[in-house]
Amino acid sequence: MDCIAALYGSDGSDGSDDAETEDAAPRPHMHATPLSPSQRIIACGGAAPPAAHEQTTTSECAAPMALPSPPLSEDDEEEAGLAPADAERMCPVRQFGHVDGQFAAHVFAHVHLPGQAQGALTGLLSQVAANASAVGSRVQAIDAMLHHMSLSRTLTLTLTQIDPFVEALLRATRSCRALALRTGSVAHLANDTSTRFFAAVELVPDEPERLEQLIDAIDQVVVRYGAQPFYAERRAHFSIAWSLQPMGTLDARTASALHGHVLLCSSVVCRVGERETQLQLMPCGSPLSSTAVSSNRKRARDQRL
Repeated sequence: MDCIAALYGSDGSDGSDDAETEDAAPRPHMHATPLSPSQRIIACGGAAPPAAHEQTTTSECAAPMALPSPPLSEDDEEEAGLAPADAERMCPVRQFGHVDGQFAAHVFAHVHLPGQAQGALTGLLSQVAANASAVGSRVQAIDAMLHHMSLSRTLTLTLTQIDPFVEALLRATRSCRALALRTGSVAHLANDTSTRFFAAVELVPDEPERLEQLIDAIDQVVVRYGAQPFYAERRAHFSIAWSLQPMGTLDARTASALHGHVLLCSSVVCRVGERETQLQLMPCGSPLSSTAVSSNRKRARDQRL
């Protein structure tokens, strides 16, 4: 059992969706592909700009709401540059404690900003830190390699539930389409217990029904395993900084510094313990899967004969 558990990291050690470590070797009989570190940064990439109505909320009028936390563990803070070199160490608060034999699971999409947005991100983080310092808060930037959009709450699975859960997700998301997303304004958000606060960039989908379909599909699986569905207000976003105290508000101009960049999310990731499995979404322009297309072509050929 210890050898099997080692494939997923220490059981229950990820008390939240917050581990970012090297991937384990692929499991047999899996149709999805575990991600390597170099693949993670391309889960979301550039796409042609969609015309979308932006339902953004600036930090000035957005009240903190409970949303998932970034995938960071206490062990990874030094590597990710999230632990201060001086003064008191800031540690993320786990969503729930360690339980032997249970593994934290989380479904999300990696987010990778285009190169032209990096300068704006750096300036935005500086302003977020300055505003937080003005109200007595200390802010830590989240490494760009850890940027992600949550698609589920964190849940726990036993070892025997892991493979069936991932297989169920594969089936449930098979007909879901890739997402075109546009970056919106920065909002201040909080986790479920208001023990961590975030500066988060909102993401506005080109076709909101696609995001709804994807989260619905994931929820159906999550609920079957006794966990809570995603938040009623499905506010897509990715966090860029966090703090143990509320942050100061941003003016409208600063809050919109990353506004308008387009991302294409072509896959989602199921993380269980320290292991990630990629779930590929259907291409944006493909209404049918390759299997369905082949089946339809064969049927049409048979009808002609």
